[in-house]
Order: sequence, then C-alpha cells, then structure tokens
Amino acid sequence: MAITNGPTYGAGFRINPRADHTDGLFDICTITYTPLMRALKLLPIVKRGEHEDLPEVRFYRAKSINITSRNPVNIHMDGETTCAASYKAEIMPGALSVRV
Repeated sequence: MAITNGPTYGAGFRINPRADHTDGLFDICTITYTPLMRALKLLPIVKRGEHEDLPEVRFYRAKSINITSRNPVNIHMDGETTCAASYKAEIMPGALSVRV
C-alpha cells in the first residue's frame, strides 16, 4: 500500500500516476499479494506509472485514512521509518504556506 499526495513515491516510482497535489485528497494504491516472479516483472511497469489496468492493483482517494493492523508493521513517511499497529492521517488544505 502506498499513500501519497502526489504521483511519485520513493526513487521516482509513479505509484499514483493520477495524483494531484492540489485536490485535497490522498491517493492510495494497493497491490494484492503477488508471487515473487510476477512482482519482479511488475516493478518497471509500476515505476513508469503504467499499472492502472493490472488486476492486482486498486486505487482509492480519501481526505483521511485510518489503517489498523493486527501486528505492528513498518511505515515509511517521507524517508523516515517507524513501526505501528495503527496510523491515522488527514489532509489539511491550506495548512502549509509555500513561498516560491
């Protein structure tokens, strides 16, 4: 699962190719369990953002998220890693002022 506010994730992976920084929504990409050999074949497709029609892939949009797991899992946020069994986040439009 990748939850983003823009189209790219990590080292340029276009995980949520239709994401828009200005729409006030999280873009969520989930990929169901995939055998290793299939997953390796999918990596370059996902990196290019051409995975929208794959049967393993689902996209969602939300203003807030609440994720709960039976056991703590690793969570990566903007280069930082933590471990938790639950996580909540909410988009706050206009909360950050950026001067260009």
